[in-house]
Formats: sequence, C-alpha cells, structure tokens
Amino acid sequence: MGVMRTMQPNRLTASLSWPPVGTAVGIFLLSSLLSFLVGFIVFPAFHRAPPGGDFTIAPGWVAVMDVSMCTAIALLSARSILIRNRNHAAQGSQEQATNTRAAALTFLTHIQRSDLALVSRCLLCILPVVALLAWLQTRSGFVITLEDWQMEAMFHPLSLLSTIALAPVAEELLFRGVLYGALARRGHRTAFMVTVAVSALAHWPPTRILGTLPGVLLFTWLRQRTDRLAPSVIAHALYNALVMVGALIGGLIWN
Repeated sequence: MGVMRTMQPNRLTASLSWPPVGTAVGIFLLSSLLSFLVGFIVFPAFHRAPPGGDFTIAPGWVAVMDVSMCTAIALLSARSILIRNRNHAAQGSQEQATNTRAAALTFLTHIQRSDLALVSRCLLCILPVVALLAWLQTRSGFVITLEDWQMEAMFHPLSLLSTIALAPVAEELLFRGVLYGALARRGHRTAFMVTVAVSALAHWPPTRILGTLPGVLLFTWLRQRTDRLAPSVIAHALYNALVMVGALIGGLIWN
C-alpha cells in the first residue's frame, strides 16, 4: 500500500484518531455483560444435573461464554476504531478522508512479508524464557491447580478456537489497538508501559500473569515496532498455540 511506503514507524498511529482511554474500559465491561447474558440464556442447554446428583459446571458452557466474550471485544474494538476515524475523515477533504480510511485499514489488516520472519525470530527468543518460567513455577509450587472440568473446558473445541484465533484478535484490538492508540498521544513509552501493565493484569491471578508477561511484552513491542496490529495478532495466535501444546504435553507427563 502507498500508505505503508510513505509512513515511518509510529507515524501511522499518529495519523489516526483514537477513542479516549475510557472506551477500552467500556468495551471490556460491555463485553463482560454480553457474555454473561449469553451464558444465562444457554445455561439450561448445558446443565441438566440428575435429581439428587452433584452439580458440575459444563465445559461447553464455559467455552461458549469465552467465545462470546472474545467476539464482543473484537467487534466493539474494531468498530470503535473504524467509526472514530470515519467521523474524523468526514470533517476533512475527500483526499484526507481517503488517506484516513486507508491508514485505518492498513493499521488493522496490513501484513508484510517480513512480518512472519520477525515474529518467528521473536518467538524463538522468548520461548526458552517461557519454558524456564513454567519450570520454576512448577518447582516452587506457584501454579494453578485445575479441576477436571476446568481442564475439559480448556481443551474444549470452542475454547481452543477462542484461545488460538478469537482471543488474539480481541486482545490485540482492545489493548494494542484502542488502549495503546489512546495512550500514544502521551508518548509511546507511556503507552508501552501502561499497555503491558493493563494487559498483564487482565490475566489475573498472579500465577497466570507471570506466565503471560513475556508474551505481553513481545506483542506490545511488535505493535510499537511495526506500527501495525497484524504482526502482534500473528505472534499472539502462535504463542497461544504453542502454550496450549506445552500445557497438553506437560499434563500428559505430570499426570
């Protein structure tokens, strides 16, 4: 695209109009509410405990709520960015409007040949760190103990779809898109640090934060380095896939 040839790093972000920081909070809260409503509606279809039987949480129900949450975040985040820039473009000339729309689409979807090579090198660098942290957590006992239904929910087909495809898109749009873009006007260093902190805390409890921190740092760095969202989405999807494979292998070995 012509936009990519003419813009230098971080100039693409500066050329776009971003929603306020509160928009990211609103998107998260509204998506949580929508996910809860979906869970409430589909609850009877998944939970049919026999009379006198023990009640257990259905893994499929958890997966449906996870998918609905990620879908809502992705759609609302993308909509907020596109509408904000569409309204901003309408205030200028036809040429400015065309450039703004092109810049928004470039930020959201553009992929360069060098992106895959960059993502691959970065993942190869941080995976040993992730493996070391996982080993240290296991040795120290600082790990999450999952019940059987939680393990089933984690590896439910819908949960795998969410973890590998939907969650990367949703989280990148919300954290590295809306939130980072809103904070970038105060400086990219501030945007980087706050985005890393908020997206790490979103993976509460602390045992999960420690394991996701290397990935969060990588995704935010890629977003800042390339000034686009697609590389961090690709890295996030591959990272989650590798983590799930590691969790499956680890579970088979430890059990």
